[in-house]
Amino acid sequence: MATLNTTTNDIAVPTAKLQGVHISESELPLSLPSTEDLHTKLTTLLPQLSEKASINLPSDDEFKQNTARWSDTTFTSPTAVVNVASESDICAVVKFATSHNIPFLAQSGCHGLSSSLQKLSGKPHIIINLRLMNEVKVDLPSGTATISAGAITKEVLDAAHAASAHIFTGVCNTVGIIPALLGGGMGNQISLYGLGVDQILSARLVTAKGEVVIASDKENQDLFWGIRGAGHNFGIVSELKVKAYEQENGGVHWTGTLGFPGSKEMLTRVTSTIKEMRIGKGMGVFMIWARPPPAFGPMVVLNLWYSGPSSSAEAAYKPLFDLEPVMQICAPTPYAHINDCNDAVCAKGLRKPSYCVGLNESELGDLEKVWEQWVEWSAREGAGQSVVLTECYGFEKAREVEDESTAYAWRGTGVYNRLTIPIYEKEEMDAEARAYGTKFRDTLQGDGPRRVYTNFANGDEEPSSLYGGGERLERLRKLKGKWDPHGVFGWFNPIC
Repeated sequence: MATLNTTTNDIAVPTAKLQGVHISESELPLSLPSTEDLHTKLTTLLPQLSEKASINLPSDDEFKQNTARWSDTTFTSPTAVVNVASESDICAVVKFATSHNIPFLAQSGCHGLSSSLQKLSGKPHIIINLRLMNEVKVDLPSGTATISAGAITKEVLDAAHAASAHIFTGVCNTVGIIPALLGGGMGNQISLYGLGVDQILSARLVTAKGEVVIASDKENQDLFWGIRGAGHNFGIVSELKVKAYEQENGGVHWTGTLGFPGSKEMLTRVTSTIKEMRIGKGMGVFMIWARPPPAFGPMVVLNLWYSGPSSSAEAAYKPLFDLEPVMQICAPTPYAHINDCNDAVCAKGLRKPSYCVGLNESELGDLEKVWEQWVEWSAREGAGQSVVLTECYGFEKAREVEDESTAYAWRGTGVYNRLTIPIYEKEEMDAEARAYGTKFRDTLQGDGPRRVYTNFANGDEEPSSLYGGGERLERLRKLKGKWDPHGVFGWFNPIC
């Protein structure tokens, strides 16, 4: 039997202000059991779990693999990982953790990049690893699909393609699909189907009491509203029912990667062309500023997607081809592989804080300023893999949905999510990376209102920047008081 390689520290839960009631850490039991007692308690949990479930301790071989994250800046040094295999397992772990005052964090793809997760560091806590629950069932005749808690984007694409269907996803294969949808749901297919939150038909959710409730337009409607845009604040979604669609063009789409020389002048031409040609139905543009091999010089790279045949795609993107890219990789692509061109950006490891701004449009002068900032930063030793990402999607379909119908705050604004990700290995560079990222963000934002896509948030923003202010935020906080009054689901971009 493995032993816990950890020390006993005081424990804390997120401080929350709910419905005028301030719940502080001092009001709750502060100390954990001794290491030996905690080990014993974990062994008492195991018999309560299903046969396929398991518990990893830091001395176990599987521990490192099951705690690896997309960004090392969000690694929290957990005490144990509980690999759940069923909804009842999730319930058992939540009841166990809350009864012993042990913080916990649920994970699937491990791409959550908010610095708010670091509040767990130094505190004994449990990771609830959902990856064993990765089933995706597609029922195309009914127009629905059922997704289990731990499924990642690639598994949804594979299941949909096998069923001759389409299901909305983001653009990164290894991201957990459910948390991505709950935070708003950005991706190329917005131009076909609307936002990710618009795909959600119902959810089975494990509450802070370790009980299962259903949220839909018929049951717990207030919770259904809240999880569509701020879902990680209210519980662990064990299963999500979403819309499924007939496939486009027989399931064969088109993807292209265009590379342009890195200069302010070329950036201006590319950005202006994207604005002028507009992103229409079945189109999506993912812009990357990077230093790719073999020259490692600055480049503007466009990953393009089109949901139809090559001839139509080339016509739709002709203005970009007319700019004479120095690199072109274009081909018909099966639906299951439409995100493969982004795999390098989605790989785990290294330190990757994120600094994001959501803008309707950006002045070219401001883009030139942040281009210079990125070129200077990425030229530093150890920072050459740093990137700037810009999502350019067609929002007409998303705007057909009433803005107040979901908790997602930026349906009508923030069309372009632009973020810089300083990528480096050494912790000693954290302060410099923070200074660069903050300057980048402030330069783009200017004096305007701050709008940040929750899934890309750094973690230092005010809740109103992520969830909207005024009545919307107050409504979310009242829901929090109802469904999670002690704030046990408060480690990732909390609303309080």
